Amino acid sequence: MNRTVTNGCIAAGAVLFLLFFAGCGTSYYEQRLDKRIKELKLGSKFNLLSSPIDVPGTQVTICVPQKNDSNKQAYENMLTGGFESPPLQEGATPDGRPIDLRRIKPNLVEITDLKLTFEGFIPDAKGGKQPYYLYVAVSTGPNRANYPRNLQGELVSKINETTPLTEYKAQTPEGRSIDWQECHATGNQQFYYVKPSGEGQFVQLHGAIELLFHEENDALVTLIWRWPAGLENTIDFKSWMDMTAGCMKVKPKTPAPGGE
Repeated sequence: MNRTVTNGCIAAGAVLFLLFFAGCGTSYYEQRLDKRIKELKLGSKFNLLSSPIDVPGTQVTICVPQKNDSNKQAYENMLTGGFESPPLQEGATPDGRPIDLRRIKPNLVEITDLKLTFEGFIPDAKGGKQPYYLYVAVSTGPNRANYPRNLQGELVSKINETTPLTEYKAQTPEGRSIDWQECHATGNQQFYYVKPSGEGQFVQLHGAIELLFHEENDALVTLIWRWPAGLENTIDFKSWMDMTAGCMKVKPKTPAPGGE
């Protein structure tokens, strides 16, 4: 169990013990204890995330799975540290040459207003590295309400195994929930695979793709996760999705100078 949770439980238990022998009724304090333990457990899983990251040119911040000095113990028994490198950018040279745009944009759907692409790798049994991705888009245009339905339709046209848009709730570190729409699909996709020699190549692999949409403060936030099939047996992508969606924040738009 996480050290924070353990210490919190001990402290809460000690308080309950003292209150009981002081003659106080325990029902109220047991409820407080249970609530506090749940809060500690909920907060501990968010330790896997980075500090808030500003999405360029928007009022949105997100936190992504990322190992750092404060949470490295939480990653101790994992094969990956989350997204260890900075987001991919056009013109960057991570391998000593300009990055191929196929690593920045998913090949299955055309993302409007893409702002950030996170790329992570995990070693496989052959000595190579398989990738996983998180794409972040923020749209403020007048047609943004149509984007979830349009992207889901685009996915259906390419992969038969695509689910309809459904309601999805992500829990925040404070125990509240954020409403999203979600759809997912599995099928052949193009991924950037790193061979044991260290050379990268684009290969077709059976994989999963998850699309999440949230509208708030005149902005539509789109999160898209992609990974080759089988990686979900090693990485808990469902938890990563929940935590990232739960930590996303959309600040109110700042009024223009001279505006009301």
